[in-house]
Amino acid sequence: MRRDGTDQELGTAKQRSLLVALLLDVGRVVPVDRLVELLWGAEPPRSAVANIRTYASRLRAVLNGETEHLLSRPPGYLLTAHADEVDFLRYERFARRAQQELADGRTAAAEALFRQALSLWRGAAAEDIRRSGPLGARLDALDEQRVTLLEDWMESRLRLGDHRAAIPELRELTKTHPLRERLWSQLMLAQYRAGNPGAGLAVFNEVRRTLVDQLGVEPGPALTRLQAAMLAHDPGLRAEHTGADPGTTTVRVCPRELPPDVSALLGRSAELDRIDDAARNSAPVVALHGPAGVGKSALAVHAAHRLAERYPDGQLYVDLGANEPRSAPVTPICVLRRLLRTLSGGGPVDLDDPLEAAARLRTLTAGRRLILVLDNALDEGQVRGLLPGRTGSLVIITSRRMLAALDPVAHVDVGPLPPAVCAGLFARLTGPEPACRPELDQLVELCDGLPLAVRIVAARAAGRPGRSIRSLVEQLADERTRLDALCHDSLSIRASLAASCQQLTHGSRLLRLLGALALRTVHPAIAVAALGGSRFEGDRALDQLLELRLIEQRGPARYRVPDLVRLHAAELDPGEDVQAPLYRVLSWYVRRLAGSARCQTGERGGGDAAPLIGAREERRRADGGAAAPWWRSEQANLQALLHQAYRSGRPLTQRVERLVAVLQPFAGPPATRGPGAGHPAFPRTADLPLPTGRFNLPGHTDERMPR
Repeated sequence: MRRDGTDQELGTAKQRSLLVALLLDVGRVVPVDRLVELLWGAEPPRSAVANIRTYASRLRAVLNGETEHLLSRPPGYLLTAHADEVDFLRYERFARRAQQELADGRTAAAEALFRQALSLWRGAAAEDIRRSGPLGARLDALDEQRVTLLEDWMESRLRLGDHRAAIPELRELTKTHPLRERLWSQLMLAQYRAGNPGAGLAVFNEVRRTLVDQLGVEPGPALTRLQAAMLAHDPGLRAEHTGADPGTTTVRVCPRELPPDVSALLGRSAELDRIDDAARNSAPVVALHGPAGVGKSALAVHAAHRLAERYPDGQLYVDLGANEPRSAPVTPICVLRRLLRTLSGGGPVDLDDPLEAAARLRTLTAGRRLILVLDNALDEGQVRGLLPGRTGSLVIITSRRMLAALDPVAHVDVGPLPPAVCAGLFARLTGPEPACRPELDQLVELCDGLPLAVRIVAARAAGRPGRSIRSLVEQLADERTRLDALCHDSLSIRASLAASCQQLTHGSRLLRLLGALALRTVHPAIAVAALGGSRFEGDRALDQLLELRLIEQRGPARYRVPDLVRLHAAELDPGEDVQAPLYRVLSWYVRRLAGSARCQTGERGGGDAAPLIGAREERRRADGGAAAPWWRSEQANLQALLHQAYRSGRPLTQRVERLVAVLQPFAGPPATRGPGAGHPAFPRTADLPLPTGRFNLPGHTDERMPR
């Protein structure tokens, strides 16, 4: 730290560590317990909180001049600073702008910004503090980002033709980071384009020896293909001037844009086999669809890595942004410009007509075998113009919707994982330590079979080695805080579900009402009752919820609301008073149960007993054995509805009384017979969630309801 050109003394090592921890989250309140974890890890001293207060007091004396920078804000401390006051913030700003300029094809501007960003580094990040625990991991991540930025900077210099000047710096970088294959490939390419192909091939032998000696592995596919291209004197390796823009240097190098492969992908062998079969049978497009958090992106990237050797002309990757909350999906013309820049070597693309840009893309991909991964697509309209012609290339699309209007497409449904696979994934991510199997089974059950949720709880468990599986189960078991517990760093189930809800139009109101009413299952009649509209409106809303995989179909006319979706929907503002929808849904249950009661007792009547479900379904329900499974499946819904009705008071309590009345024919000992005595296929009264005693529901226990 400097003030008026003079270095300031920042105190002891722990005091400096506290400052680093606050700087890494500048502008945000950092809780005291988080600061304790960052400074001492899993075994802090008993005086840790008092020490934090002492360090903060001393730092405040150093930092606060004319402006207060370090403030006490419950539940911790807030460090405020202008973006130009912190080199870390300046570096991040320059780095973001540089990478955007490079992606947009403005290579010279990107190179200048990369140089500015890297000039702010003087040694390692916070190199004068001891690196240990979570704080050390965050600083290691900063150093890793710096190396990645160095690679991007070298990429921009090679695109600009600065091959000879880059060679000495690349030599130094490969010595400092001998396991970074991208730096080695850049050094090989720089030597080749500088007129020394033999030196470039010698670099390959050098990196091969390094990897074999240090890791016992051979060079990766990218280095191997680059060596093969050099041996074949592939003209695509040369830097060329295009006739379209003589002042622009473009390079036709095979793109390698795939994100890193996932370290653990379990339970997806069937889906991978379908993708492999589609590629083997020359299917040009494979579309993966499934609910939020189910791992479609990881599966697509893993499949692309597996198939990369079959597509030697490169791999392209584009995140279409449909699953980013509070942001608009990327427009097709922006994606087309980006693809055209990549395939033409980085030159500017000024096309504004999507049709013309799509035609140019088909021209550039003609005769090439590429993999194009289009991740997080919104709908068919966003991707239709991005597909290359029938050239032997493969396109892998991920979307929450099934893109049924695309043709020809091999559709792959990616569903939640079985509990055993989720347990294996958790164990793979957290390490070899054995876990208590019953508690682990309960933990993964609360994750709804979503790999994203499993990865979040695994990351939380790995970050706190002393934390037991039981404590994680207790956090997730409370429905009021489950979504808060399923959040770690940038991973969040709530954010993932919010992106799906953002895409809703017709189904938005129904989802909010399902959340407000806490319904676990829904079928068309309940949807109609909740909406208070027509059967067409109910079906249209259900279709959209099903399309975005926010509900699951469990029969011809029955849908399940997954627990995590239900909890997120309950957090949404319904935008209306739910008394009327609750009254209509309760009335529907009264009428349906009254119809079943008449079928059981042989009675006929009107009023509330008027059948809402229709004569055909009422006849089908005449058999008690068929009605009992339906009744058991509706108990969770009725329990939630009865609780809300009781809290709301009259006139809803009148609906509850009527509901209890129509349930009486189903109550009683199984051995009895006769009108009103009960049916052997139905549970006894004591087994039903009736409002006649203690009413137990997670989050609402031990509440008395009147008879």
